[in-house]
Amino acid sequence: MIQGNGLRDAYSATLAGVRAQEGGISRLGMEALMWRSHSKPALNANQLCQALEVEIRSTDLDPQNIPAIEIQLGCSFGLVTLEESPHTVHLVHYTLQEYLFVKTAFFPRPHSAIAVVGSTYLNFRSIKSLSPAPRWSRKGAPLLEYTSWYRGEHARTGITASVNTLILRLLDRFDMPD
Repeated sequence: MIQGNGLRDAYSATLAGVRAQEGGISRLGMEALMWRSHSKPALNANQLCQALEVEIRSTDLDPQNIPAIEIQLGCSFGLVTLEESPHTVHLVHYTLQEYLFVKTAFFPRPHSAIAVVGSTYLNFRSIKSLSPAPRWSRKGAPLLEYTSWYRGEHARTGITASVNTLILRLLDRFDMPD
């Protein structure tokens, strides 16, 4: 548990700085923190970059929107860090994770937001067109493995009408036996 007001105050002040940044920089920093604090296993840098690229209500990925990992780390004021090998994204300290879970106002529905991004991603034309063969290249779709494994878990935790709609759209692609 986070001890004393010093650490809580430091996190609070740093997060206020992240939120006070102008334009999309604030959103990028907060979304990086949300993804890292609520994703099941730690994401690698490519997965986080692609997760933050997804635009809700779009039909495909836009490579021009992919934020560089260095920008994401800067937008989070050092609260999100990158482990060099194996290029995994982490929070600066485990007490930040505890703090973010207690301060739910920062991310009111994080699992729903992750499920919406994951379901949107799986509905993208470029993702749906991938071969179902087990040896597809992950290079162009680094978020595919995470969303395939964990989207449902996030959806169960944060089910909303948007999540339901996206999941049903995804399932509509498959023929159901009579």
